[in-house]
This record gives sequence, C-alpha cells and structure tokens, in this order.
Amino acid sequence: MAIQTPPAVSLAPDERDLVVEVVDALQPRLQEVAPDSLRHMVASALDELGEVRVTTYLPIIVERRVRQQMRLEQAGRIPA
Repeated sequence: MAIQTPPAVSLAPDERDLVVEVVDALQPRLQEVAPDSLRHMVASALDELGEVRVTTYLPIIVERRVRQQMRLEQAGRIPA
C-alpha cells in the first residue's frame, strides 16, 4: 500500500519531540506504514490540531486521523 507523503510540516523543537513520542506509540499498531510516512502523517495531524494543552489522548486522536487518511487513500479519494 502506497501512503501519500504530505507536504513538509514546520514544527518547533518541542513539537518534534511530541511527533517522536506519538510515532513510537503508534508504530506497533500501524506496522504496515513505513516509519518515514508515519512521521509525516503524525506531524501533519499534529499541525492540523494546532496547539493543545492536554496531551494524554493525543496519540489516539492522531492515530484516528492517520487511519482515516489511509482509508481515504485506499478508496482512491486522495491521489497518491
């Protein structure tokens, strides 16, 4: 399955740490996604969510967005 790589997302250093943390949490459940693609999708999802104060459920929210993007790509709704 080819996963579309979103455009580069500009994140602050503390946000990059959050991307690593979320990717580490999601990678075991999303093994079909290449690590680089997952990092890009997580960074994009975090960028869409904007600044958040409570991060406890952030990996769950991001995982839902990543899975939704994957479903749309599989259905051919997002050009690869």
